[in-house]
Amino acid sequence: MHGLSSFACGPTRDLLTPRAITRNEELYTEPGKFNPERFVGKMDSEAAHQVDAIFGFGRRVCPGKAFAEANVWLLMANIVATMNIEKSIDEMGRQITPNPEYIGSFVR
Repeated sequence: MHGLSSFACGPTRDLLTPRAITRNEELYTEPGKFNPERFVGKMDSEAAHQVDAIFGFGRRVCPGKAFAEANVWLLMANIVATMNIEKSIDEMGRQITPNPEYIGSFVR
């Protein structure tokens, strides 16, 4: 895929798909691979703008965008403030390192 992919909906309109925008090979190395670390640290302004594409564009932008972003921030702040996030311990007292395999579904 080169640049932004779109498909024609009629003679005067193009519909940009968020899936194509968020998998732009010019901005992201290995766009199809699950790699949340690509968003950690400094992102250039074009890549940061592409992340906003999931909420839509222009007049059709999601009216709940600010609400959703605020709630994700509050959720993460509550998790960090109220939970101890650490590795499990086995019977011998050693830490268990989880397998970081992405399975691509909600249920195992």
